[in-house]
Formats: sequence, structure tokens, C-alpha cells
Amino acid sequence: MFVSEKTMQKMLANALGVSTFPKLDELVEEVKALVTAKNSPTKLKKEITSLKEEIAALRLQKKKEIEELKLTRDIEERDIKHLIKIKEERLSLESKKTEVDLKDKFKDKEMLLQKEYFNKSITQLETARTEMKEVYTEIMKRLPNVTMDITKDING
Repeated sequence: MFVSEKTMQKMLANALGVSTFPKLDELVEEVKALVTAKNSPTKLKKEITSLKEEIAALRLQKKKEIEELKLTRDIEERDIKHLIKIKEERLSLESKKTEVDLKDKFKDKEMLLQKEYFNKSITQLETARTEMKEVYTEIMKRLPNVTMDITKDING
């Protein structure tokens, strides 16, 4: 697709927000002049060396930042692991505490039940003893009353 010079000028003028745009040949010549004047060989070498130094400094800075990020990541990872360990220990202690509390409650209930059973057993034994005593007294009342003197004559 070919575009005329005027159309290109209008497009560039619209894109750059300039009402009039000089001819392309003039711009090309101006750019060439700027490049050749600005970029003499010594200037280019200086600029290249400064850019290389800047790149080396940036690489060193990047390496340091990466090492710092790795260090902070490792520290944060250790902190997280430590916090998780503390949380697990706390949960373990809480579960052991609730287990001990439940065992204590169970022992208390067990002791209460044993006391109740013991008291029931004692009352049953007491009632059985009194009933047996009553039965024996009734039996003794019904037996004939015999009094006898038993003497044994050794001589005779």
C-alpha cells in the first residue's frame, strides 16, 4: 500500500498534534545531521563505555536485589514455619488440656456413681441385717423354751 507524501504529512501531523509538518526529506536530512554531529566516534566510544558500566552496575544491583529477595523469602518462610509450629503446639496443648478436663469430669462422675453404689450397697446390707435379725428373733420366739440344768456326775 502506497501513501502519498501529503497524506503521510497529514497523518504524522495528526498523530503528533502539529498543524503543519515539514517535508519528509527535510526531516530525514535533519535527523542525519543530528546523528552524525552527535555521534562522533570518540563520543560514541565514551557513550558505549558509560552504557556498559551502567549495564554492569544495573546487573550487580539486580543480583543484590535478587539475593535480598531470596533472603527475605527464606526469613519469611522460616517465620511462617515457626508460626505454624507454635500454632500446632498450642492446639496440641489445648487438646491435651481438654482431654485432661474430660478425664477429670469422667473421674468425678465415676466417683459419684461409686459413692452412690457404695451407699446403696450399705443400705441394702443394713436392711438385710435388720431383716435377718428380725427373722432370727421370730424364730427364737417360736422355739420352745427349754431350760435345763446339765450336770454331769463324774463319780457316778
